[in-house]
Amino acid sequence: MRPQLEALARELSLQNTTFVGRVPFEQMPALYDAADVYLMANDIDNMPASIIECLACGLPVVTTDVGGNAEVVAEAKLGLLVPFDDRDKLAEAIAKALERSWDRDFIVGYAEANSWDRRVNVLAGEFAKIVEQRAGSTSRSRPIHIG
Repeated sequence: MRPQLEALARELSLQNTTFVGRVPFEQMPALYDAADVYLMANDIDNMPASIIECLACGLPVVTTDVGGNAEVVAEAKLGLLVPFDDRDKLAEAIAKALERSWDRDFIVGYAEANSWDRRVNVLAGEFAKIVEQRAGSTSRSRPIHIG
């Protein structure tokens, strides 16, 4: 759909719109750094890695409130969430995001504080607590149910 999207961008006078096509992964941080906001208007992806990558680069996100997006964009300082299939709210959120001054250092700090390694360590700690509680329990006949 690239030709149609390029034509639409011209029709809407979106001079600062660039369609870059497929980009090697190692070049993505430079693109994220050049952007003002990242838009992910998805309906099925549980937690797109691209949102996490954008936050790690300090890029605010506008996305739909589906899957795990709300857990990743967990506060208004990181981006804006809109209901899926509400074009008016999506357009409004994009406009607000482009007008807003974002604290990119805060966004990077949030991403660093929630890195995969740190999240895995937190999860491992929670499992260790369960195992310790179970080991100290007098009733050993009941199974542990997680989740």
